[in-house]
Amino acid sequence: MVGFESISDHASLVVTTEVLVPRGNSPFKFNNAIVDHPNFLSIVSDGWSHQVSGCFMFKVCKRLKTLKAPLKLLFKQEFSHIANWMEQDEVEYNRQLNSLQKNPLDSSLLM
Repeated sequence: MVGFESISDHASLVVTTEVLVPRGNSPFKFNNAIVDHPNFLSIVSDGWSHQVSGCFMFKVCKRLKTLKAPLKLLFKQEFSHIANWMEQDEVEYNRQLNSLQKNPLDSSLLM
């Protein structure tokens, strides 16, 4: 029988494991920016015109599900670079701000 003293003389062992959880599809998030796109209304019209039978809420859910893929594709194709545009705009803003701080009387820096 192993006594408590003999166990306490040993160093602790810490085991860590990396658990990879498979990432499923991300939920659809409607972005208002796509409503102004020229193709938006035709995509919605096409998706909503699908014939679906069942109760009213089933029809609504099924049509919304039909719209998910084309709207995600539209957003990906047309608006996926928004973060890059924002980053570029921020760099330009900071460059202009630094120039203005160094030369506050230079009227050419004012827009």
